[in-house]
Amino acid sequence: TRTHRLGDAKLALDDYTRALELCLPSTPGRDDKLTWELQCKVSFLHYEAGTRAFNSTDYLSAYSAFSKAIRSNYKVAAYYLARAEAAKVLGKWDLVRADAECALALNPADGQARSMLQLVVPQ
Repeated sequence: TRTHRLGDAKLALDDYTRALELCLPSTPGRDDKLTWELQCKVSFLHYEAGTRAFNSTDYLSAYSAFSKAIRSNYKVAAYYLARAEAAKVLGKWDLVRADAECALALNPADGQARSMLQLVVPQ
């Protein structure tokens, strides 16, 4: 956490990843709550990296970072929408649809997810 507060997300990601390695399923006395908290922090750092890459027009790196965020925490609709935006710019319409559907499954009232899905599945 210290390194993230100081603005070095890469170091923070390395720290959290090392901590997660200590929480492997085979680790005696593993704390599942702590493991989940670490995964959420890692996912957010990947999401931030994806956002920076997207804003720098590095859409392939953005897509990759958003995918890592989803692998760390598959429960956040915003991660799927961000990856769908990157996929849209890359012209990967099947991926846009899949991510929009995932975002809607997580949050059925999400207007942005509905709009994204309408891009690929017109009514």
